[in-house]
Parts: sequence; C-alpha cells; structure tokens
Amino acid sequence: MTQLEQWGCPWSRRPDGSVNVRRFGGMKIERTWFAADKTGFHMLHTLFQTSLQFPQIQRFDEHFVLDLLVDDGQARGLVAMNMMEGTLVQIRANAVVLATGGAGRVYRYNTNGGIVTGDGMGMAWAMACRCATWNSFSITRPACRAPGS
Repeated sequence: MTQLEQWGCPWSRRPDGSVNVRRFGGMKIERTWFAADKTGFHMLHTLFQTSLQFPQIQRFDEHFVLDLLVDDGQARGLVAMNMMEGTLVQIRANAVVLATGGAGRVYRYNTNGGIVTGDGMGMAWAMACRCATWNSFSITRPACRAPGS
C-alpha cells in the first residue's frame, strides 16, 4: 500500500494528512485504506501509469487467457486470445503467477464487473495449482434484489 502511495495512488486522507481507513467487507475494525469511492479504479490506474515508466515490462493489453501451458506438472506459460486481432498467442515462461481476481459473477445478483467470472480460478483448479484462497471467498458490496423486481 505504501508502494502504491509512493507511485501516486490518491488515498483518502484525514485532516492531519495521514491515510484514512475504514471497515470493509464485515471487518470489525477500521483498517482498510481507500481512495474515495473508487479504490479499485485508482489502484489500477496507478499500477498502469507506473508500468508505462518501465520499458522492460511487457504488457499484453486486451488479451484474454484461455488456458495454461503445463510441462511436467509445472505451469510454464499460457494461451491467450488477442482481443483486438482475434488471434491466439502462446506465451512461455519459467514461472507463472496467476492473479485473475475472483468469481463474484457466479452469483445471480452481484455488483461485480462482467469479467469476474472465476475462469482464472477454474484454470488453476484444473491444473491442480496451489492457491491461497480455495477455502475462502470474499464478497463485498453484495447486490440485493428488491421484492417484486
């Protein structure tokens, strides 16, 4: 969080200038840093803008991962679709860190973005990959359906 702050993420502040915190997702104490009501947007914007400063970072914008490439039980790359061209791309790597987000769209009523489908978690599960969160699922800002709607 402090690294994001150093890169320019506009965290909400208290009158004394310190980073403000609040409760999120059923927490009992206030400990979560936030950036107004657009925390995710500001974090992603900060990371994206920072990545532009490093020419050695190769980004694959507008690519959708379809499958993992596995050799001898180890993830060694992926297959993705270039969404702008409609072509498939194979990317090989010595190691793979799969950070694809959650699966909130598995619920009929939710406020998650359309891409939060759990497909990345499914790919990892199918390959028997280690995952830190198989046994827990975080839900924030749940959507409620009003009677008769």
